[in-house]
Amino acid sequence: MNMLDDAVVEDIYAGDRMDEAVARWENQMIAQGVTLNMNSYDNHVLHLQEHFNYQKKIDFQQVKITDPKSFHEIEAKFLAHIIQHQQAAAEQRQAMMKEQAALKGTA
Repeated sequence: MNMLDDAVVEDIYAGDRMDEAVARWENQMIAQGVTLNMNSYDNHVLHLQEHFNYQKKIDFQQVKITDPKSFHEIEAKFLAHIIQHQQAAAEQRQAMMKEQAALKGTA
């Protein structure tokens, strides 16, 4: 029974693990100078968390000193990508609030 419970919990979070893995891959690509757009189907909150965690790492921060020009260019690419996720997350929140308001209005 415990194994079944573990399998169900694992399935519940499988999508989140995939989003985290994709966000980590995006971090590596952006850090190499690749411009990436976000995907409409991303879990934007998870992606934002992974992107911010990557940027906070000492290895990433040290590039400010070792190669300021590259850091500025990479930071700009991260910012553009992050803004896309932030806008999409805000749109999702607004849609959810409208749905909740509509449900409350019909109750």
